[in-house]
Amino acid sequence: MSEKLKQLEEQLKNAQKNKDNWHQCMVIQMAISKEKNATNTTRVHTRIDK
Repeated sequence: MSEKLKQLEEQLKNAQKNKDNWHQCMVIQMAISKEKNATNTTRVHTRIDK
């Protein structure tokens, strides 16, 4: 798991504690899924290269 992903999930936990932050939660969740997709596609590409 990347360092950026850990930071984002930490931010999400903090945002979820504050119920007024639902929009920020959505933004962070989108960033997390984007980050996960980025790491997944890189793995797939390296497999193809071999």
